[in-house]
Amino acid sequence: MKFNLTQPLPTNEIVDNQIYTYPTLSHISDTPVIKRSKSCNKISTNSLSAFFRTRSTRRKGRHPLSRPNSPTPTPIPSRLPSVSSSLKFPQEEEFSFYSTCSELESLPSLTDDEDGDEDEDYSPLTTPEQQRVFHYPCPAPVSKVNLLNKLQAEQTKISIFEIPEIVNKILNYVDLQYTDLPQEVPPVRRRPLSYNHAMLIHGTKEMAEKSLLQPQNQVIAHKNPLFNCLSVNKLFHKISKEIISHKCYFDSEDKFKRYLQVINSPNTIKFRPKVFILHKLFQTRQSYLDAFVKHTNFEKLEWLEIYMCPKLFPCSKIISQSGPNLKKLVITGSKSMDDDALIAIAKRCPNLSTLDLRACEQISNFGVYQLSKHCHNLCSINFGRKNRGYFITDSSIVSLIRSNPNLHTIGLAGTDISDRSIWEIANSCRWLERLSLNNCPRLTDMGMPVIISNPKYFPRLSVLELRFSNITNWKPIIEFKRRQEAKGLIMIIELCEKLMLRIRQQELEMDKMISQRIFKDILEWVNNDEDDGDISFHELMKQRATNAMM
Repeated sequence: MKFNLTQPLPTNEIVDNQIYTYPTLSHISDTPVIKRSKSCNKISTNSLSAFFRTRSTRRKGRHPLSRPNSPTPTPIPSRLPSVSSSLKFPQEEEFSFYSTCSELESLPSLTDDEDGDEDEDYSPLTTPEQQRVFHYPCPAPVSKVNLLNKLQAEQTKISIFEIPEIVNKILNYVDLQYTDLPQEVPPVRRRPLSYNHAMLIHGTKEMAEKSLLQPQNQVIAHKNPLFNCLSVNKLFHKISKEIISHKCYFDSEDKFKRYLQVINSPNTIKFRPKVFILHKLFQTRQSYLDAFVKHTNFEKLEWLEIYMCPKLFPCSKIISQSGPNLKKLVITGSKSMDDDALIAIAKRCPNLSTLDLRACEQISNFGVYQLSKHCHNLCSINFGRKNRGYFITDSSIVSLIRSNPNLHTIGLAGTDISDRSIWEIANSCRWLERLSLNNCPRLTDMGMPVIISNPKYFPRLSVLELRFSNITNWKPIIEFKRRQEAKGLIMIIELCEKLMLRIRQQELEMDKMISQRIFKDILEWVNNDEDDGDISFHELMKQRATNAMM
């Protein structure tokens, strides 16, 4: 049996140790000493080293050695020698300590295993790495159960802002609350034409001046917070980008051109709009719109608005892709919109509910008549214009009114319609709320005054525009207004300055006549000769005078 030539610890001679036979000091001095490896030591509880060890140090020393696939644990070399009672350190007094057990029990066996090779030497410097045990300090005892519970709690704890469905609801609400769409606000009343006109409408100087200072067109403008949501995190960025892509609008020519320059960039938002608005792009040509349409998908388009863009009109790709999904079409002030474009829209978009073609002077009876054949769900139409009003007459308007009985807003200002169209509107459109008949020279007293004198017509009408009309009989119109106000509806009648003066005079005459009737009824009631059980006025005065004398 071979032994490692390491210096042994002193042992008590009383205890007979049969494990090792230590060589003499002379032999040890001639043999080079091999330095010990810094591995784990196993020290007896009866040794002096164990006496000076702390609780934490003892806890570390009690860790068992795990050797896989080995039934017998292999001893590990000790890091420090045990101190016996006969050990004396330099420059120290002699210290005696008695132990009933040999301190050699704290030493690991440095011999070969019984089943191992006898020629193989083991040394602390050559201890196999799989047999070494390293201890790392732990600041505090950790329970496996507590650690597992903590990890499970961290995994199951999810914020509501990490759930895509909830974030989608939140951002959709933000989009609805702060919609930033450039569109004109429908005014409560049109701006007065002059100061006298304002005085006739409002009656007071302060209100008249305020109405003249008020801007005619107010544009809705909000700062959209969805752009700030893009920088919150990846989830917010993805959902915000998707919501923003559903609304595409440009109110500046420079912005529209700059977008076309970077439209091929991978970082540019690719629109799949439900709403597409071009607002007051006066100088933008059709070629710019065609370039935009090539890179945009309009399959989900529901609202198309080209407001005051005289050089633009919707190309065939927009109409063909949107198709039945298109519900609202607003094209105002376009010099390119004609009957052919209107017919294509009518055939491809049968579900239109709102159609606004103001100041599109190329449209005539032919296009409007084709519209009446294909579109039967219209709720709002407007063909108002200033020039070429003779292009639209009763022949097309009557057909359009008959095919769309659910209309609640009709604008026919500047057209060449007559009383025939008004009678058709009264018979077909029972739920009409707004009617614009400004500057219709063929309207007479046999139309609107006669119709509204009958309470069964226009029960919900609240706005009636009759500027620059040839109507002279205003009494039925005043009575209609008072009848609507008695039902709780706020009735607004828009007139020019000349007609407003006439209607004010008519109202004064009607008020005088009503006052005279009231006084006449009172006098008849007071001076009635029939015996109704009351004494006459003269007898009442005499009776009071007699009572005063007594």
